[in-house]
Amino acid sequence: MRPDIRLVGAVAVAMSTLLAACGSAPVPASRPTAPSEGTVLATGSPAAIPCSYIVVFTDDAVSTTGVDPLIDNLAAKVGAKIDRRYYNVLKGFAATMSEQAARQLAADPAVKYVEQNQVSSGDAVTRQPTPSSGSAALSPGDCG
Repeated sequence: MRPDIRLVGAVAVAMSTLLAACGSAPVPASRPTAPSEGTVLATGSPAAIPCSYIVVFTDDAVSTTGVDPLIDNLAAKVGAKIDRRYYNVLKGFAATMSEQAARQLAADPAVKYVEQNQVSSGDAVTRQPTPSSGSAALSPGDCG
């Protein structure tokens, strides 16, 4: 049995029209992407201090802009409260911020790494701060 040439032709025209329509359809605008996030060191450590992070800069970033402008710019970018500035052994700062803000800074090209601050003691034993000290009672929403 031979296929009907008119039917094959009609199907071919319909497929061509459909493919042409799909190819020329407008592409929806892309959704805004969330800020990229990097890895924060020492999260989940039993000695971790909630909402407290140390941000260390790359050597290249510091030589280009200087330490203070870089600290001010990055802290403002994520809403961090600067607690301490480091200029000697390492270049960077310690700040109070949310874990999400710390991850955003960790992804910044000017940042070498971000590490959650930790409690340490001279006898090499680390303990989680007790709620009586006030720091362990913080939740992530209390970081700001």
